[in-house]
Amino acid sequence: MGNVEKTYDTRQYQFTLRMDTGKKVSITAFGMDRTTGAVSRLDTRVLKKLFTDYDPEALQGKTNQVDILIGYDYFGLQPKFEEAVCGDNLSIMRGAFGVCLRKEELTLT
Repeated sequence: MGNVEKTYDTRQYQFTLRMDTGKKVSITAFGMDRTTGAVSRLDTRVLKKLFTDYDPEALQGKTNQVDILIGYDYFGLQPKFEEAVCGDNLSIMRGAFGVCLRKEELTLT
């Protein structure tokens, strides 16, 4: 056990993303054939009950595939503004590219 390594075929990419404000941001990223498995659709009926003043369709992605994961090396682009809260660990957040649903995993020690 331990010291197990796996090699992935990756490439470096440079591309530009447009923020909600229209400003363009240059990104350097590393890519591979598939970033994650298929992403489940959100249950918009549940979201409507949890966030009654918010359109749940605005949180649903257009596809079930992840094209880009932006990590903390681009911290300034991460969603930082909490628009709505449900309980201790579910929030609607706003960032440079719009809104997203954030569920914080709690770790008990």
